[in-house]
Amino acid sequence: MTRSKHTFQVCFHDAHTLLIDKPPGMVVENPSHSHEPSLKAAVQKQFPGARPVHRIDKDTSGLVLWALSDEAYRYYSTLFQQRQVGKVYHAIVCGRISTGTQTIDLPLMRTASGKGRVSHRYGRPAQTTVEPIERFRRFSLVKCEPLTGRYHQIRIHLSSIGLPIAGDVLYGGCVPRLSEIKRNYKPKAHREEPPLIGRTALHAYALRLVPYGRAEAMEWTAPYPKDFRSFLTKLRKYDQWDAFSR
Repeated sequence: MTRSKHTFQVCFHDAHTLLIDKPPGMVVENPSHSHEPSLKAAVQKQFPGARPVHRIDKDTSGLVLWALSDEAYRYYSTLFQQRQVGKVYHAIVCGRISTGTQTIDLPLMRTASGKGRVSHRYGRPAQTTVEPIERFRRFSLVKCEPLTGRYHQIRIHLSSIGLPIAGDVLYGGCVPRLSEIKRNYKPKAHREEPPLIGRTALHAYALRLVPYGRAEAMEWTAPYPKDFRSFLTKLRKYDQWDAFSR
């Protein structure tokens, strides 16, 4: 299927379960007063009655699980509540991460303004494991596994250790531009240089669980969308540690 802002890819489908690869820039579900195109509306045209079991942010791409029956919805809701679902996200962050795996254990709360923050007094427990996949001069590709499911958890946790996600200006992320990584690159005069990615560079990469009605666990992965791949390609070409010594 050709991917665009308002299309989706089916990764798995049986009588009770649907797994969708969501494109960036599309909300999973709208509040009742909004008329913005949503993934739920698009999915239900093809799968009437489908219900999202969990949600990812509008800018985030990747895997979203849906239930096609009431029994499956209750089953999957319980799996998530009991932390029996393995979730893996990949993110491109501003800064160079240290080697090795680390666990960020900081309680989080949602403020009245709609922004999340760390709060040792009012926050709920939240843990995220982070490890490097690929390191560049100014950026890093990292793997994140949220052990809990708090609001904006990965974004806040990465920002809290000085590695905000590229493009995530809400939590201190830089706006990445080619002029910052490419030697002797000069943007066109009188034109604002476009960012290397126009959203938060976060992708719901993998999901592991035992599907409803089955005995064995299954795991799925979603390929990077075009904008994420393009950003990563430019980092590999221009932001390697030795790029300025060539």
